[in-house]
Amino acid sequence: MLFPFTERGGAMSRRLTLLVALALMLAACGTSEAAAHSASSPSVPARTPTVTPSATQPQSSSAGQVATVEETNASNAGGTFRPAEVHVTRGTTVRWINHSGNIHNVTFDDHAMGASAIMYRNDSLEKAFARPGSYHYVCTFHPGMEGTVIVS
Repeated sequence: MLFPFTERGGAMSRRLTLLVALALMLAACGTSEAAAHSASSPSVPARTPTVTPSATQPQSSSAGQVATVEETNASNAGGTFRPAEVHVTRGTTVRWINHSGNIHNVTFDDHAMGASAIMYRNDSLEKAFARPGSYHYVCTFHPGMEGTVIVS
């Protein structure tokens, strides 16, 4: 016989089956809760937060002030930006704060505007808007999680 592990009920076949089952159990034990919630999410690098204190949360603002956008778990799709649309004047800084238990980021359609690092719970991002215009952004971890900053 050339391949003893192909024999039905053979010791090699049983060992191979046991080895595969053991490997699958070990792989399942290593699955994180975040991976269980979103199988299509990219891997998460080590945490390097930039945290700033929270302030008031206006939806519109004057030059030199800060407008706050919250990232929450308000939808089944993984979260929402609140408010989804924020109106500010030129020179205003917008602050995004992750109040959810999920990881998020802020990625602008205009690649020149950049993208944030991964934001964990209570992390924040601040960006000043010097030019008037409409700036659309998304969270790349949660399809449908999007917002717009409108600068006048």
